[in-house]
Amino acid sequence: MNAYPEDITKYFPVQQVTWSSNHKNSVRGIHISPYAKLLTCVRGSVYDVVVDMRPDSPSYLQWAAVHLTSTNGLQILIPSDCGHGYLALEEDAAVIYCQGGFFDKSIPQHSASVFDPILSIAWPIKNPEENVLISSKDKMVEYLNLPDKRIIPHRKRILIIGSTGQVGSTFFHTIKKNYPEFIVIGTTHNLKKPQRLSFDLESDAMDPLKMKLLLDACSPHVIIIAAAFTNVNLCESQTEKTNKINCEAVVQIAKLGKERNIKIIVFSTDLVFNSPNPENFPNCINTIEKDIGLREDSPTNPPNYYGLSKLKSEKALLCEVPTSLIIRTSRIFGPEEVKKNFANQVVQNLLTGKEMTLLSDELSCPTYNKDLCEAVMLLIKKDCSGIYHIVGPEVMSKYQWGLKIAEYFKLDSKWLISKSSDELKLLALRGKFTALSTHKFR
Repeated sequence: MNAYPEDITKYFPVQQVTWSSNHKNSVRGIHISPYAKLLTCVRGSVYDVVVDMRPDSPSYLQWAAVHLTSTNGLQILIPSDCGHGYLALEEDAAVIYCQGGFFDKSIPQHSASVFDPILSIAWPIKNPEENVLISSKDKMVEYLNLPDKRIIPHRKRILIIGSTGQVGSTFFHTIKKNYPEFIVIGTTHNLKKPQRLSFDLESDAMDPLKMKLLLDACSPHVIIIAAAFTNVNLCESQTEKTNKINCEAVVQIAKLGKERNIKIIVFSTDLVFNSPNPENFPNCINTIEKDIGLREDSPTNPPNYYGLSKLKSEKALLCEVPTSLIIRTSRIFGPEEVKKNFANQVVQNLLTGKEMTLLSDELSCPTYNKDLCEAVMLLIKKDCSGIYHIVGPEVMSKYQWGLKIAEYFKLDSKWLISKSSDELKLLALRGKFTALSTHKFR
């Protein structure tokens, strides 16, 4: 038996227990109570929804849902001042509320409409307004009239798996700030973050119950899979883990998304390529001006297991879920939560006077994370599918990039040491020339 979270005790002792029996397709809510509730389905099944109605909450007007049945053992906790409603999925479905306070007529009762376009709850029934049974009282509830006109109706929901990493955190914050037509929901596997759901790509993606809980709770229109096993050297010795995270888990999520008509976005890498360096190729050349670089249909040849795992994932996705959008990118940098990208590492080493050895013969394109986000959002809006290359415009070695970072921040570059890949003898081979062309995107 699973234990309750420790913080659930603040909502109790229970003051009132209520039983409710329902006809199939009857909907109740959205009722807003000053008391917390713990709800259990004791007969049949219901689709239960909790809505954050607290104006000072970072998840204000967002909702989550769960299928409760008399057999699955799940319960839902509705915090105080949050909205709650449910749809009965079977005839005579029954639920029990354990409530943290008594019903008091002197306390004003508030509700939101179950059909409010600001909430856009995804009730699992065709044409809900025509086909549900609803009380006259609940039916008469008016739609929300919000002073903040930035909150628009019929917002689509984007679920970001891995929302605290270099890519995921950028998408999470950028979408939240700049795209009012979307609600963004994020997961994390090892960090406690507000508005993030706990989800481990390696283990949870292959668990049917956990995947159902996640997709039911979020009801996303789009899933962006930003999590991956990206330590290129470790991938060489941990091939089973690499394949499970970068390929099997990603494809499994995509298949489940396909069943629910969810758009899948996946990130791949320039390391699916391993072209030789062009003779006398200059550093810091602009790929757009010179119209150079590897294109989406260029022959692939991964130099290491990380690149191979990503290529296997690409091929499986295009076969199993051809509507997927696959983004090949490289050397991502920019502001992000964990601050572990290459640019941050260079700055920290130079500030502290630590030597940093950088490859001089590996040419690819650094990519600013916010530019990557804007490009991908454009592709999402156009409902694009297949493989696209999204990278920055300049080709350079890591050593040359380090020099440019030092110059930009006015730091002493003497701590940067240039070495070839033959000299460094890395565990995983790197591609010599993996500069990507963005011609297709442009």
